[in-house]
Amino acid sequence: MGTRAMIKIDGKPMFATHWDGYPKSLGKDLSEARPTVKSIMAVAEKHSIDFANKSVLKELQKERLEYLVKRHKLPLEKIKKGIRRGGVISSEDYPITDISRYDDWAEYEYDIDSKTGQIKVRERSGSWRSTSDIGKWKTIRGKDKLRKVI
Repeated sequence: MGTRAMIKIDGKPMFATHWDGYPKSLGKDLSEARPTVKSIMAVAEKHSIDFANKSVLKELQKERLEYLVKRHKLPLEKIKKGIRRGGVISSEDYPITDISRYDDWAEYEYDIDSKTGQIKVRERSGSWRSTSDIGKWKTIRGKDKLRKVI
């Protein structure tokens, strides 16, 4: 079962991940990364990106499609039509979607300040677009100092 998370940079939604979004996993990985889009994207990819900001979507989608062609040993045209080999389909077997369409149940939300490197996290429950049941922000890295992760 996935632990979904939303990753923002400077308050702007950039990535929605599918796996291990809790602070002891994704939070720890983010705290070890540089506060740049490329570094954060590399961390998010390890946690399987489901949705991404338009600014990086094209690049990520190209990588995902190349991965699927190799994984399923099918031509690109079939992959684009949604055809896959085998009976076990995981989150990595789907194309990455524009984050403006994200309305999933992210359990955690991260916000990274690109200037200071500060990372905040809070628990969420309910649909992403809802504002109910949002926890308080906790800093897990501030001024390049790693703080104890929850």
